[in-house]
Amino acid sequence: MTGSTESARTLPFLMARLGRLNEAFIEGIARDHHTTPTELTVLAALSQIGAPLTPTQLSGALVQTSGGVTATLKRLQDRGHVRRRSDPDDGRVSLVAITPKGARFCAAALDDLLDRYAELLSTVDVDAGVAAIEPLLATLERSLDLARSKDWNFRR
Repeated sequence: MTGSTESARTLPFLMARLGRLNEAFIEGIARDHHTTPTELTVLAALSQIGAPLTPTQLSGALVQTSGGVTATLKRLQDRGHVRRRSDPDDGRVSLVAITPKGARFCAAALDDLLDRYAELLSTVDVDAGVAAIEPLLATLERSLDLARSKDWNFRR
């Protein structure tokens, strides 16, 4: 680890606070779209990753418990935003994909979210922020053996 001892002691708390503040910000947008942050995150992940995922893969990508993912998927399926089908390679496993209705809903909510972030962060060097966060995130993902968010297709 490089940097001062003070920074090393401060960084984990700043990252936790940033995460909580970001969750609160997303919660407001999700509420405006009559959904939850978790539902929006699941739809965004399915949309950005593009390929159908197993609930286990989705759980790892979102850092959410399998029970939480299952409950979220049930609500989204009931609203027609996701569909499940059997994995052709293993019928015991289901694959989850976003539906066209879910993609439209997600796109509208994410457009709103990104517009609000653009306004909020208009004075921030976002490229520098991403450059600073990506190595921290990659290190945490590796240490927890999680899917790498850097591989997600956010830059379409």
